[in-house]
Amino acid sequence: MKYILCIAVLLIAGCAAPPADLPSYYINFQNPAGEPSADPLIVDGKTFLKVGWEAYDAEKGYGWSGSAIDDPSRALYNFSSKSGYSAIQRSVIYDDYGRQNVFEINLPNGEYSVSIGIGIPEYSFAGPQNITIEGQKLFDDYILLPDDYISMQTATVNLTDNTLTFVVDGWSVLLNDYSANFISYIKIESLN
Repeated sequence: MKYILCIAVLLIAGCAAPPADLPSYYINFQNPAGEPSADPLIVDGKTFLKVGWEAYDAEKGYGWSGSAIDDPSRALYNFSSKSGYSAIQRSVIYDDYGRQNVFEINLPNGEYSVSIGIGIPEYSFAGPQNITIEGQKLFDDYILLPDDYISMQTATVNLTDNTLTFVVDGWSVLLNDYSANFISYIKIESLN
């Protein structure tokens, strides 16, 4: 726990990517100035770094690129008031136009289990979700179910370029149109 908190402090302070001996990284995608407001944000014994639509910054070692990130009318945040869900399940970021956006985080090379949580429990409709992690489709025109509108998928990745990349692609083959993706959190856990 102490080491995970150190990662968040290093990243927030603007330092380079965390050292290789720290095995796991947890990020909650949310409005950094909004809810959840807990500081530090701890869910299930894990300390989560709060990240919004921040442009990729090599010194920080993480961030977004894409057409929406600099447009506050498209790069949006939401926090559900619905009870029965964790803080990381209730907060999301999304591109209201559903265009492609890319998140990168600098990490030591190695094998990781990467879990991405999507959706928000109060939406009456969320279109097909499309997210790729290191070339692997985690969500492929995935429909969020109306009983809770949240989901998580996990992939094992072997990182060789010191950068974990995931692509949020709003184009839906199913709809033949763009669809907003609701991204809640990412858990990156070393398997080495």
